[in-house]
Formats: sequence, C-alpha cells, structure tokens
Amino acid sequence: FILGFFVQFLSKRRVIVESMAALMGVGMIFWGLEFIRLGTKDLGGNEAFSLLLRSFSENPVLTLIFTSAFTAMVHSSAVTIGLAMTLVGHNLISLDDSVYWIFGANIGTTATALIASIGANSMGRQVAWAHCLYKVAGVILFYPLSSYMAEYLATGEPLRDVANINTFYNCMAAILFYPWISKGAVLVEKLIPLSGDEKEYSVRYLKKTDWESPSIVLAHAERELYRMSDIVVGMIGDSLTSVKKNDSEFVRHMRKRDDRADILSRELNLYLAQQLEMAPDRKSTRLNSSH
Repeated sequence: FILGFFVQFLSKRRVIVESMAALMGVGMIFWGLEFIRLGTKDLGGNEAFSLLLRSFSENPVLTLIFTSAFTAMVHSSAVTIGLAMTLVGHNLISLDDSVYWIFGANIGTTATALIASIGANSMGRQVAWAHCLYKVAGVILFYPLSSYMAEYLATGEPLRDVANINTFYNCMAAILFYPWISKGAVLVEKLIPLSGDEKEYSVRYLKKTDWESPSIVLAHAERELYRMSDIVVGMIGDSLTSVKKNDSEFVRHMRKRDDRADILSRELNLYLAQQLEMAPDRKSTRLNSSH
C-alpha cells in the first residue's frame, strides 16, 4: 500500500497512477484481513460473540443469511472467506461451519452487481440476475454435501482447508452448470424481457445457433445491416433537430440511441465472425471473400 501510494503520488502517467491505485486496493484488502485476524483472536474470549457463533453453528440457514448480508455490506467475498479462515484457525468455528460461510460469501458477492444494475437497461439486469441465480442454484445444489466436502477435503491445516473448499466448490459449480448456459440464458431472458425501446436495437434476423450456407449467412447479415442503416439515418435526422432545440434531455436520449446502435453493430460483427469460424474450410474462404 505504501509503495503504491508514493508511486501514484509522484507519477504523472495515467497508466502508472491507475495501476498503483489497484495495487493500493490489493494492499488494503490484505491489510484488512490482518486486522480481522488480530480482532477475532481477541473476540474469542467475548461471551456474546461466542454465543453468536454458537447460534450460527446450530442454524446453518442463519449463517447463510448473515454471511450473505455481511458480504453484500463489505462488497467482498474475500473478506468473508478470510474471516471464516481466521475463525477456523482460532477454533471458534468448525470446518463444517466454514462451508456455510463460503456459501453465504458466494451469494452475497452478487449484491454488488444487483445494486449496479438498478437503473440499468434490461441487458444489464439480465447479467446481474443471471449471476445471482447461478450462485443461489450452486448453493442449493451443494448445500446437502457441505459436511462431505469438509470431511473429504480436510488436510489438517484449517486455513488451507477453507481455501481449498472454496476453490473446489466454485470449480465444481462452474463445471456442472457450464452445459446449461444456453438454457439459463433463455430462462433469464424470459424472466427479464427487453423493453420495447431496447428491442428496436436488438438483433432480429441473425441466427447464431447453426452453420448455414454463405448466401444465407450474408442474407441475414444484409437484412440486419439495412435495419441498422435505417436507425442511423433516423439518428442523423434527429441530431439536426437536437441542434435547433438545444434540449439537454434530447441530447442524452440521442447518446443512448448511439450506444445501442454500437451494440447492434458489435452483434453483427460477432455473428459474421462466428459463422466464419464454424464454416468448413472451402466455404469459409467463399464467405470471407464475400464479406
């Protein structure tokens, strides 16, 4: 932290300043974890704190709720897991109890994205809620296996065991849910549909699932390109109106339309790149030359 502070203070290059700010943030995380370690060591003799931990041990659901809320408050699952490691190291909670702390930390870390999605467009909310649903589903799936993970992953080193359980849980959850990504995306899109204004700027004719012949691929792309051109032409006409009106709200709306048109352009490029990648060698040459 000190190194990052002085380099950031003395440097005038933007890249170095931002890099040192990131370094300071990392340093503060570990500094904070060290304070947590020192603080929990002294709290071990506090009767009220011991009673709280005992109630958590007797009620895993309460542990999940508390650790999820705590993680959401501090905006860091690493802090919650670090706290669990410290408590296990001081024999204040068992390794079995730490698994529920890990579960709560994984759920609570989604709060940051959910808060950031407030006021965002539908796509932003879809991403935030997809993250949240994935984490909650993972906890539901592994909740009955918590004691087994603590038993079979225990090595006799409590701090390392907590870290290993967290790594194992996240890796296994990713592996199990990976084949269901497309179905999960469909579910989230149904739960949080695009608004009418957003649908105008989303793709309509592109089919990304299967490879089609070069002529059909280009036909889909041309239809989408013509639609995007109509949107851009309309924006050009409206931009002249904005100059005459000098309306700040109208200008803000124009900027939002421009951002969405950029997204549509990116989707078109990704579609062509994907079709080119899936195409057989002979047909990919034809598609590339046509493109």
